[in-house]
Amino acid sequence: MLLDTYEIEHRPRKGYAPPIRAGRLAADRTYGGAVVHSSAGHLSDQIHTISYHRVESLASKSVLYTQASEAPGHAMAATGALACPIPVGAGLFAAPASMTAKLLRAVAATGLLSVEVWDSAGAGPRTKVGLLGVIDVADISSVAFTDVECWSDVAWPLLPPNGGFVVINAAQLAGGTVTWGEAGAGAYYSYTPAGGWVLEVGVLGATIWQGSQYPILRGMAGAYCYPGGSGPADRTLEMDDGHRYTVRIIATRGAYSLTPMSRTGVGRANVDMDVMFVAEIGEQDLTPGP
Repeated sequence: MLLDTYEIEHRPRKGYAPPIRAGRLAADRTYGGAVVHSSAGHLSDQIHTISYHRVESLASKSVLYTQASEAPGHAMAATGALACPIPVGAGLFAAPASMTAKLLRAVAATGLLSVEVWDSAGAGPRTKVGLLGVIDVADISSVAFTDVECWSDVAWPLLPPNGGFVVINAAQLAGGTVTWGEAGAGAYYSYTPAGGWVLEVGVLGATIWQGSQYPILRGMAGAYCYPGGSGPADRTLEMDDGHRYTVRIIATRGAYSLTPMSRTGVGRANVDMDVMFVAEIGEQDLTPGP
Protein backbone atom coordinates (compact mmCIF):
# COMPACT_ATOMS: atom_id res chain seq x y z
CA MET A 1 0.00 0.00 0.00
CA LEU A 2 1.51 3.30 -1.13
CA LEU A 3 0.51 6.64 0.45
CA ASP A 4 1.95 9.39 -1.76
CA THR A 5 5.51 8.06 -2.15
CA TYR A 6 5.57 6.34 1.28
CA GLU A 7 5.40 2.54 1.20
CA ILE A 8 3.32 1.61 4.26
CA GLU A 9 5.29 -1.11 6.02
CA HIS A 10 2.48 -3.08 7.71
CA ARG A 11 -0.46 -4.57 5.85
CA PRO A 12 -3.92 -3.67 7.20
CA ARG A 13 -5.55 -5.98 9.72
CA LYS A 14 -7.55 -8.85 8.31
CA GLY A 15 -11.12 -7.97 7.50
CA TYR A 16 -10.45 -4.69 5.71
CA ALA A 17 -12.45 -4.24 2.47
CA PRO A 18 -11.46 -1.67 -0.19
CA PRO A 19 -14.02 1.07 -0.83
CA ILE A 20 -16.78 0.66 -3.39
CA ARG A 21 -19.43 3.06 -4.61
CA ALA A 22 -22.94 2.43 -3.37
CA GLY A 23 -26.04 4.07 -4.80
CA ARG A 24 -27.91 6.81 -2.97
CA LEU A 25 -31.56 6.07 -2.24
CA ALA A 26 -34.29 8.33 -0.88
CA ALA A 27 -37.85 7.17 -0.24
CA ASP A 28 -41.05 9.22 0.02
CA ARG A 29 -43.92 7.39 1.67
CA THR A 30 -47.13 7.17 -0.28
CA TYR A 31 -50.49 5.54 0.34
CA GLY A 32 -49.87 1.83 -0.02
CA GLY A 33 -46.13 2.10 -0.68
CA ALA A 34 -43.33 4.51 -1.44
CA VAL A 35 -41.69 6.43 -4.25
CA VAL A 36 -37.99 5.63 -4.28
CA HIS A 37 -35.47 7.98 -5.84
CA SER A 38 -32.02 6.66 -6.76
CA SER A 39 -28.84 8.36 -7.85
CA ALA A 40 -25.20 7.52 -8.26
CA GLY A 41 -23.20 7.33 -5.05
CA HIS A 42 -19.71 8.60 -4.38
CA LEU A 43 -16.67 7.19 -2.60
CA SER A 44 -16.82 10.05 -0.10
CA ASP A 45 -20.25 8.98 1.16
CA GLN A 46 -18.52 7.02 3.93
CA ILE A 47 -15.37 7.50 5.97
CA HIS A 48 -13.27 4.35 5.65
CA THR A 49 -11.11 3.15 8.54
CA ILE A 50 -7.93 1.19 7.82
CA SER A 51 -6.53 -0.57 10.89
CA TYR A 52 -2.98 -1.74 11.63
CA HIS A 53 -1.83 -4.02 14.45
CA ARG A 54 1.23 -3.21 16.63
CA VAL A 55 3.01 -0.92 14.20
CA GLU A 56 6.39 0.55 15.10
CA SER A 57 6.64 4.01 16.66
CA LEU A 58 10.20 5.34 16.53
CA ALA A 59 11.42 8.92 16.15
CA SER A 60 14.89 8.02 14.79
CA LYS A 61 14.43 5.24 12.24
CA SER A 62 16.71 6.41 9.40
CA VAL A 63 19.08 9.35 8.85
CA LEU A 64 17.89 12.08 6.47
CA TYR A 65 20.73 14.56 7.01
CA THR A 66 23.97 14.67 8.97
CA GLN A 67 26.72 17.30 9.29
CA ALA A 68 29.24 17.76 12.11
CA SER A 69 29.89 21.48 11.48
CA GLU A 70 30.00 23.77 14.52
CA ALA A 71 32.23 26.81 13.90
CA PRO A 72 32.02 29.71 13.39
CA GLY A 73 28.25 29.37 13.40
CA HIS A 74 25.27 31.57 12.53
CA ALA A 75 23.73 33.54 15.41
CA MET A 76 19.97 33.94 15.75
CA ALA A 77 18.52 36.89 17.62
CA ALA A 78 14.89 37.20 18.72
CA THR A 79 12.43 36.89 15.77
CA GLY A 80 15.12 35.23 13.59
CA ALA A 81 15.18 31.69 12.20
CA LEU A 82 17.50 29.25 10.43
CA ALA A 83 16.40 26.53 7.99
CA CYS A 84 18.32 23.31 7.37
CA PRO A 85 17.45 21.77 3.96
CA ILE A 86 16.10 18.23 3.59
CA PRO A 87 16.31 17.26 -0.11
CA VAL A 88 13.83 14.67 -1.41
CA GLY A 89 14.61 13.04 -4.75
CA ALA A 90 12.10 12.03 -7.41
CA GLY A 91 9.83 9.25 -6.22
CA LEU A 92 11.25 9.37 -2.69
CA PHE A 93 9.86 10.52 0.63
CA ALA A 94 11.08 12.06 3.89
CA ALA A 95 9.36 12.68 7.21
CA PRO A 96 11.52 14.34 9.90
CA ALA A 97 10.64 13.27 13.45
CA SER A 98 13.79 14.02 15.44
CA MET A 99 17.07 15.91 15.35
CA THR A 100 20.18 16.84 17.27
CA ALA A 101 21.59 20.29 16.44
CA LYS A 102 24.96 21.84 17.29
CA LEU A 103 23.93 24.89 19.35
CA LEU A 104 25.59 27.48 21.58
CA ARG A 105 23.80 30.19 23.56
CA ALA A 106 24.92 33.58 24.71
CA VAL A 107 25.01 33.86 28.50
CA ALA A 108 22.14 36.37 28.49
CA ALA A 109 19.86 34.31 26.23
CA THR A 110 16.57 33.03 27.68
CA GLY A 111 13.27 31.82 26.28
CA LEU A 112 12.26 29.06 23.88
CA LEU A 113 13.19 27.88 20.39
CA SER A 114 10.52 26.32 18.20
CA VAL A 115 11.67 23.44 15.99
CA GLU A 116 9.44 23.20 12.91
CA VAL A 117 9.18 21.34 9.60
CA TRP A 118 8.50 23.46 6.50
CA ASP A 119 7.86 22.52 2.88
CA SER A 120 9.57 24.26 -0.04
CA ALA A 121 8.67 25.94 -3.30
CA GLY A 122 12.16 25.16 -4.59
CA ALA A 123 13.65 28.43 -3.33
CA GLY A 124 13.60 28.49 0.44
CA PRO A 125 10.96 27.60 3.03
CA ARG A 126 7.34 28.16 1.92
CA THR A 127 4.74 26.84 4.41
CA LYS A 128 5.04 25.30 7.84
CA VAL A 129 3.99 21.63 7.85
CA GLY A 130 4.03 21.08 11.61
CA LEU A 131 5.81 21.46 14.94
CA LEU A 132 8.62 19.04 15.76
CA GLY A 133 9.18 20.30 19.29
CA VAL A 134 10.41 23.08 21.58
CA ILE A 135 13.88 23.67 23.06
CA ASP A 136 14.33 25.58 26.32
CA VAL A 137 17.32 27.86 25.78
CA ALA A 138 18.42 27.14 29.37
CA ASP A 139 19.24 23.58 28.24
CA ILE A 140 21.82 24.87 25.72
CA SER A 141 25.45 25.23 26.82
CA SER A 142 26.91 28.74 26.93
CA VAL A 143 30.48 27.35 26.96
CA ALA A 144 30.80 25.22 23.82
CA PHE A 145 28.76 23.84 20.93
CA THR A 146 26.86 20.75 22.05
CA ASP A 147 24.27 18.42 20.50
CA VAL A 148 20.81 19.56 21.59
CA GLU A 149 18.06 17.00 21.09
CA CYS A 150 14.48 17.44 19.91
CA TRP A 151 12.08 14.64 18.97
CA SER A 152 8.38 13.94 18.47
CA ASP A 153 5.98 11.03 17.98
CA VAL A 154 4.78 12.84 14.84
CA ALA A 155 6.84 12.69 11.61
CA TRP A 156 6.00 15.49 9.18
CA PRO A 157 5.88 14.43 5.49
CA LEU A 158 8.00 16.09 2.81
CA LEU A 159 7.49 15.11 -0.82
CA PRO A 160 9.44 15.35 -4.09
CA PRO A 161 10.58 17.26 -5.98
CA ASN A 162 11.23 20.17 -3.59
CA GLY A 163 11.56 18.49 -0.20
CA GLY A 164 11.68 20.94 2.67
CA PHE A 165 13.44 22.16 5.80
CA VAL A 166 13.83 21.71 9.52
CA VAL A 167 13.60 25.23 10.91
CA ILE A 168 14.74 26.53 14.30
CA ASN A 169 12.54 29.55 14.99
CA ALA A 170 13.72 32.10 17.57
CA ALA A 171 10.45 34.07 17.72
CA GLN A 172 10.20 33.32 21.47
CA LEU A 173 13.85 34.03 22.26
CA ALA A 174 13.98 36.65 25.03
CA GLY A 175 17.27 38.51 24.78
CA GLY A 176 20.71 37.34 23.71
CA THR A 177 21.42 35.03 20.79
CA VAL A 178 21.63 31.33 19.99
CA THR A 179 24.22 30.19 17.46
CA TRP A 180 23.72 27.15 15.22
CA GLY A 181 27.10 25.71 14.24
CA GLU A 182 27.89 25.92 10.52
CA ALA A 183 30.87 25.71 8.21
CA GLY A 184 31.97 24.56 4.77
CA ALA A 185 30.37 24.68 1.36
CA GLY A 186 26.65 24.19 0.87
CA ALA A 187 23.49 26.17 1.35
CA TYR A 188 20.89 26.92 3.99
CA TYR A 189 18.47 29.79 4.71
CA SER A 190 18.27 32.48 7.39
CA TYR A 191 15.25 34.62 8.25
CA THR A 192 14.74 38.10 9.68
CA PRO A 193 11.48 40.07 9.61
CA ALA A 194 13.17 42.85 7.65
CA GLY A 195 14.84 40.67 5.02
CA GLY A 196 12.68 37.55 4.83
CA TRP A 197 14.34 34.27 3.86
CA VAL A 198 17.91 34.72 2.60
CA LEU A 199 20.13 32.04 1.02
CA GLU A 200 23.35 31.49 3.01
CA VAL A 201 26.55 29.65 2.04
CA GLY A 202 27.49 26.80 4.38
CA VAL A 203 26.11 23.70 6.10
CA LEU A 204 24.41 23.57 9.51
CA GLY A 205 25.64 21.11 12.13
CA ALA A 206 22.88 18.60 12.81
CA THR A 207 21.63 15.06 12.39
CA ILE A 208 17.99 14.67 11.35
CA TRP A 209 16.10 11.37 11.38
CA GLN A 210 12.91 10.09 9.77
CA GLY A 211 10.29 8.46 11.96
CA SER A 212 8.67 5.06 11.51
CA GLN A 213 5.15 4.12 10.42
CA TYR A 214 2.97 5.35 13.29
CA PRO A 215 4.62 8.81 13.48
CA ILE A 216 4.41 9.09 9.68
CA LEU A 217 0.70 8.22 9.59
CA ARG A 218 0.10 10.76 12.37
CA GLY A 219 1.95 13.37 10.32
CA MET A 220 -0.08 12.56 7.20
CA ALA A 221 -3.23 13.42 9.16
CA GLY A 222 -1.85 16.39 11.09
CA ALA A 223 0.13 18.21 8.39
CA TYR A 224 -1.02 21.84 7.93
CA CYS A 225 -3.69 21.37 10.64
CA TYR A 226 -2.28 23.89 13.15
CA PRO A 227 -4.21 27.16 13.83
CA GLY A 228 -4.18 29.18 10.62
CA GLY A 229 -3.06 26.22 8.53
CA SER A 230 -4.77 25.04 5.36
CA GLY A 231 -5.95 21.71 6.80
CA PRO A 232 -5.58 18.15 5.42
CA ALA A 233 -3.89 17.90 2.03
CA ASP A 234 -4.99 15.72 -0.89
CA ARG A 235 -2.83 12.59 -1.08
CA THR A 236 -2.59 9.63 -3.42
CA LEU A 237 -3.34 6.18 -2.02
CA GLU A 238 -2.48 3.11 -4.08
CA MET A 239 -4.12 -0.03 -2.73
CA ASP A 240 -2.59 -3.49 -2.92
CA ASP A 241 -5.04 -4.37 -5.71
CA GLY A 242 -3.57 -1.61 -7.91
CA HIS A 243 -6.46 0.85 -7.59
CA ARG A 244 -5.42 4.46 -6.97
CA TYR A 245 -7.40 7.10 -5.12
CA THR A 246 -7.15 10.74 -4.17
CA VAL A 247 -7.71 10.77 -0.40
CA ARG A 248 -7.59 12.96 2.66
CA ILE A 249 -6.43 11.48 5.95
CA ILE A 250 -9.02 12.69 8.45
CA ALA A 251 -7.42 11.25 11.60
CA THR A 252 -4.91 8.69 12.77
CA ARG A 253 -5.91 7.17 16.09
CA GLY A 254 -3.68 4.81 18.05
CA ALA A 255 -3.37 3.15 21.43
CA TYR A 256 0.18 2.42 22.56
CA SER A 257 0.92 -1.07 23.82
CA LEU A 258 4.53 0.08 24.29
CA THR A 259 5.28 3.82 24.55
CA PRO A 260 8.56 5.35 23.29
CA MET A 261 10.14 7.28 26.16
CA SER A 262 13.17 8.71 24.37
CA ARG A 263 14.38 9.74 20.91
CA THR A 264 15.74 6.24 20.30
CA GLY A 265 13.04 4.36 22.22
CA VAL A 266 10.83 1.99 20.21
CA GLY A 267 7.08 2.02 20.74
CA ARG A 268 4.27 -0.17 19.43
CA ALA A 269 0.71 0.91 18.73
CA ASN A 270 -2.56 -0.40 17.32
CA VAL A 271 -3.59 2.22 14.77
CA ASP A 272 -6.83 3.22 13.03
CA MET A 273 -6.48 5.59 10.04
CA ASP A 274 -9.69 7.35 8.98
CA VAL A 275 -9.66 8.08 5.24
CA MET A 276 -11.99 10.09 3.03
CA PHE A 277 -11.80 8.91 -0.58
CA VAL A 278 -12.14 12.02 -2.73
CA ALA A 279 -11.89 10.35 -6.14
CA GLU A 280 -10.75 7.20 -7.88
CA ILE A 281 -7.86 8.03 -10.20
CA GLY A 282 -8.60 6.91 -13.77
CA GLU A 283 -12.39 6.87 -13.38
CA GLN A 284 -14.02 8.28 -16.52
CA ASP A 285 -17.51 9.55 -17.22
CA LEU A 286 -19.19 7.78 -20.13
CA THR A 287 -21.41 9.30 -22.78
CA PRO A 288 -24.59 7.23 -23.18
CA GLY A 289 -25.06 5.64 -26.57
CA PRO A 290 -27.96 6.52 -28.86
